[in-house]
Amino acid sequence: DGYYGYIGDSNLFCTNSTTGNGDDEGVKDIGQLCTTDDDCLFGRCDTMSRQCVEPPQSCPSTDASLVCSGHGRCDYIASTNPNQRYASSDCGVFSTYCAPTCLCDDGYGGTNCATSPADLTAKLAVYDSICAAIVYVANTSDVSAQLLDSLASTLYLTSRGVQALGQSISATCQDALTQVASSMADVDVSKATYASPQSLIDALSNFILPGESSFVDESLSYIVRGLLASLANGEDAVAYASDHLQVQIRRDLATAFADADVTFPSNTKEASYNTTQPRLQLVNQAGRYCANSDGFIQMTSTKWSTTPFAAPNATVSSMVRTEFYANPDVDAYPEVDMSTPMYYYTMPFTTQQSLLNYSMEDRLLNPGLNNTVPACYTYSDDDAGSYSSCGTC
Repeated sequence: DGYYGYIGDSNLFCTNSTTGNGDDEGVKDIGQLCTTDDDCLFGRCDTMSRQCVEPPQSCPSTDASLVCSGHGRCDYIASTNPNQRYASSDCGVFSTYCAPTCLCDDGYGGTNCATSPADLTAKLAVYDSICAAIVYVANTSDVSAQLLDSLASTLYLTSRGVQALGQSISATCQDALTQVASSMADVDVSKATYASPQSLIDALSNFILPGESSFVDESLSYIVRGLLASLANGEDAVAYASDHLQVQIRRDLATAFADADVTFPSNTKEASYNTTQPRLQLVNQAGRYCANSDGFIQMTSTKWSTTPFAAPNATVSSMVRTEFYANPDVDAYPEVDMSTPMYYYTMPFTTQQSLLNYSMEDRLLNPGLNNTVPACYTYSDDDAGSYSSCGTC
C-alpha cells in the first residue's frame, strides 16, 4: 500500500508516493515540473520540458545493458493488431494496447531471446511430450471432474513453459487444448474446482500469439458451453480473466436483463490502469428476445485483449465476442420493431479515429476503412449515458 509502479514484470522499481526529493510536495506525478529523474514518481524527467513523463516500456532481457539479451531486436507491436507497430516513445508503461516484443535471431528463443538453439529444441520436445501424454489420457479415460482438474492444471503449466519460450504452439499441444476443453461438455464442471476452468482459460491465453492463434476459438466454444451448463438460472454472473482473454458467463432472468448494460471484463493490467472497456447496451427491452422458454438468458461475453486472428491493417480496438444460447418460445413475444435500435456496442479505440461515410467504391478500393455498421453514434459519458448521431459519420 502506498507504492506505485508498473503492473507486471519490469525493471522499473515501485516508488513510495509519499516520499521524494525531500520537499513538501513529495514525488511528482506525470506532467508536473521536475529537475531530476529522482523527482518523478516513475523515474523519468524530460530534459526539454522539465516535466515528469511516462517512461517507455522495454523488452525483457537478462542484461539491462543489452537489447533482448544480445540475441534479437525489440519491436513494439499492437496487442489488438499484429500488423500495427508503435515507436518506443508511443508505447509507455501504462499503455495496455502495445507490448514490447523481442524478435530473436535465428535459432534463439524465449521472450528475452536468452534460450540457445540447443536448449530451445530440447525444451520444446519436452513440452510436446507432455501434451502428447495429456491427449492420451483424455482419449483413453472417462474424464471426471477430478481428472479435469488434473489435466487442466498440467496443460496450464505446460502453456506457461511454451509462452516463456515465445514459440507458436505445436499441433500436439493444440490437440491437447482441444481435447481437454471439449471434456468440459461431458463433465459436471460444478463439481470441479474453480481453478479448473480458470486454468483452461489461462492455458488458452498463454498459447496466444498475436495474429497466429485462431485455433483457440474452437476450444473457447467448448469451455464457455461447459461453464454455462454449470451455472444455475439466476445465479450471479461469473467472470474469468487472463492476460490475453477475458470471459463472462451469465444466466439472468430475461425480464431483469431486458435493458442490460454489460461491460466486458478487464485483465489485471487494464483494471489497475482503469482502461475503458467495450460495452454492450441493450435497449427497447431487447433482452427479452434472448430468453429461453424457461424465461432466463444464457449469454457469454468474451474480449480478446490480444487478437489471436489474422487482423486487417486497420484494426484499432480489442476484439469482442458475444453469444446468446437461446431456444425461445417465439409465440410469447411481440413482433420486433426493426425501425429502432435494439443494442449498441461501445468500442474504445487504441488511437484517435476519424469516422466518415465512405462510398462503396472507396471501401472496395481501400479495405479496412472505418465505416458505420449499421449506424454510428457517439457515446456521451454523462449521467444519462446517452448516445447521439455522429452526423458526418
